[in-house]
Amino acid sequence: MNNSPKPIPQSLLDLVVYDEESPTFLYWKGTGSGRKYEHAGSVNSWGYWRVFHKRKGYTIHRIVWALHYGDVPPVIDHINGNPSDNRITNLRDGTEHNKANRKKVSTKNKYKGVIPLPSGRYRVRCGKKPTGGIDIVYNTEIEAVLAYNENALRLWGEYASLNIVEYQAT
Repeated sequence: MNNSPKPIPQSLLDLVVYDEESPTFLYWKGTGSGRKYEHAGSVNSWGYWRVFHKRKGYTIHRIVWALHYGDVPPVIDHINGNPSDNRITNLRDGTEHNKANRKKVSTKNKYKGVIPLPSGRYRVRCGKKPTGGIDIVYNTEIEAVLAYNENALRLWGEYASLNIVEYQAT
């Protein structure tokens, strides 16, 4: 099965214009259908804006990228993690590996990659062991969170999704 995204047809690019004043960051240039100056698209169940052209759906962040740079990479990352924010300054070339790092924190865990254990200690899982990931147990939550953040930065650099820790003075 081929999971590569479909290319953005030039016929679609000719119908839209990038505009940061639009909620989707795209406006229809105008066609015989009377859509001139309307913002383009609707939000899907994952929070991505999409448009349909010739019975095929296209995500707006891929169209915005194509309008600015031409060739569209296999993965485009929303830097701030918001799939509805299609400003060109919020988009960057990414990889599946880096995009996977941006997954949300589980609702049962307070911090990403940190799992409280029944013993009162904390397990850190970050990345995969063959590629330099860690799976280590720490005595305190703060040690575990800092270890996760350090390893995430080492593995993913600017793409790392870090835990935010509020420091409490004692």
